[in-house]
Amino acid sequence: MVDHRLRVDVGRRENCLLISVHDPGVSGKDAEPVHTKRSEPGGWGLALIERLSLRWGSERSNGYRVWAELPAYG
Repeated sequence: MVDHRLRVDVGRRENCLLISVHDPGVSGKDAEPVHTKRSEPGGWGLALIERLSLRWGSERSNGYRVWAELPAYG
């Protein structure tokens, strides 16, 4: 049986906030922004991250991790 827990990590670097989500990666698919019509549900998470982040990416290592660096002010 696969453990389906998510791990969310949040940290701060010089001028950005680093957020990452790690899961077991059982789907085998890579995360990609889905640009849907406003009337269609779903697909907004990575599309928002793509627009709001300085950069983002994903990696497969002992599961699947998606991360984003968001601008931090103050």
